[in-house]
Amino acid sequence: MIINGNTLNYTDYTGESGAQFWAGENHDDIPTNDAVELSVVWTGIAITGLSNMKFAGLFGADDNNNFESDDQLYVEYRIDGGTWTQGLRIERIPGASNDGGVDTADEGDGESPALTEAMQELGFNITGSGNTLELRIRVAVSSPDEEWAVDNFRLIDCSSINANITFTETSGVANNDGITCAGATVTLNAGNFASYSWSPGGATDQIIMVNPNTTTTYSVTVTSAGGCTDTDSQQITVNPNPSVNIIVDESSAGMNDDGIICSGDPVNLSVGSFDSYSWSPGGSSMQMINVNPTSTTGYSVTVTNANGCEGTDSQSITVSAPAAQTLTTTDGGGPFCADGTARTMRMSDTNTGVNYQLKRDGINVGSPIAGTNNGVNFSPQQTLAGSYTVEATAASSGCKADMVGSVLLVDPAASVDAGPNDEVC
Repeated sequence: MIINGNTLNYTDYTGESGAQFWAGENHDDIPTNDAVELSVVWTGIAITGLSNMKFAGLFGADDNNNFESDDQLYVEYRIDGGTWTQGLRIERIPGASNDGGVDTADEGDGESPALTEAMQELGFNITGSGNTLELRIRVAVSSPDEEWAVDNFRLIDCSSINANITFTETSGVANNDGITCAGATVTLNAGNFASYSWSPGGATDQIIMVNPNTTTTYSVTVTSAGGCTDTDSQQITVNPNPSVNIIVDESSAGMNDDGIICSGDPVNLSVGSFDSYSWSPGGSSMQMINVNPTSTTGYSVTVTNANGCEGTDSQSITVSAPAAQTLTTTDGGGPFCADGTARTMRMSDTNTGVNYQLKRDGINVGSPIAGTNNGVNFSPQQTLAGSYTVEATAASSGCKADMVGSVLLVDPAASVDAGPNDEVC
């Protein structure tokens, strides 16, 4: 296309609809026209009964354009002869490129996207309703290197576009009522559209999963394949989870209620008042439980309040007991004949912080001796018949434990079966 000696390179454009499109450059150099601005108006467009419409069209410009500050392209509309409303404005983008771009900030400069020879669809929503719509395009360019192209203008009925957020959640008293417990998962679905923009978060998927800790309103703007948009919002009400704290009640192993006990001693574990309780281990559903652990054990409870929200706490009960060590004699483990021979009772190993008491037939013999992290001998030596054992006591907690092994000194007058072919006395 040649306009007064200037070539309009229409073959460079791509993305147009059909075989023809409308383009121009250097308006005031056209022989029959001395105006910089040209315009085209479409009149008599029937819109009775429509209230949600969108304009869409293809727009492009030469890749080597040199838009100036007074160059612009406007698309405007009016309903029933009213005031013209500007829907789309393309201005020069400040900078070295001098491209034309959409003035999204409405301040007289183009921003984004920039127009190129690859035509792109642009559009805007038409507000209001009436019977007749007019559309107008106004373009002003004044130099051979200021080229523009438009194509496929159309008006889209967006009344059937209806954003509607649905949700699923299984938290709280009732499922899918929009009332959840803090941190629970809620699935939000915006329906089937071409694109999505969620807030808060900025997600662009049809379905999002959220875990709000406070009451939050979620909104989504959906766009149809034709470019129509609609917005919906949904509030998710969040109830706080109960705060639960296990209270320990015990009077064992030194300091009371510190969660350190001697093996098998009783401990009461309790929590505040809630609607239901579930303890582990054991499965009790009571507010208070009584336990007698013989080894260190962790207990936990999950409580539920009136809103159906759960809270959990755990408590370890430490069982304090001296480490197992073995009683023997310097002559071996016996049994021996109580024939007057003195026997040295010996712990093969001991632990510091533990006191070891020798017993004969359950009765204390002598004074306890302190552990040294080595073997120790009891004094004095023993000659009397009986069964010798050792009870260990932890100095810090007072917890006791029977040590491994025993030594038997047999009364010569007693009849003892020591096994086949074995004689004690």
